[in-house]
Amino acid sequence: MPESLFTSRAGGVSTAPFDSLNLALHVGDEPSSVIKNRKLLAEKIGISEASLFFMNQVHGNSVTVIDENSTAINEPTADALFTEVKGKALAVLVADCTPLLLKSERAVAAVHVGRRGLVAGVIAEALKQFDKAGIGRTEISAELGPSICANCYEVDVTTYEEVGKR
Repeated sequence: MPESLFTSRAGGVSTAPFDSLNLALHVGDEPSSVIKNRKLLAEKIGISEASLFFMNQVHGNSVTVIDENSTAINEPTADALFTEVKGKALAVLVADCTPLLLKSERAVAAVHVGRRGLVAGVIAEALKQFDKAGIGRTEISAELGPSICANCYEVDVTTYEEVGKR
């Protein structure tokens, strides 16, 4: 199983306009296609579908802890997932937001970092889970995934200043 993986839209079963590896249930794609795509992803990384966790992202700062008893059937409403359980895969879905992977030898967190979540402190909330697990900040590494760039995304001065304060 790879430590981290960033997918693209290629390689799934969804049809236009979602083609083809759409993993999001909330965008209007056929749910059966999304489930098949998620199964393809689980197979690609060598785990069962029951060990692949997604979240209902809301641009907030809530973190859900995935433990031995967690089931992947219901997507928790959160913008970060955290686990210390080996063999659990955590997924974050993004369009223009930034996927952030925080990891140590004992734990991992998948964080959906959008502007509103960043301002709300989603990264700090995810790091608190490492603190609770007794994992020091020097033991944590971070990996950023692809996201929208400044050349493709303009914001007004108020938004810029709001984020700049963080």
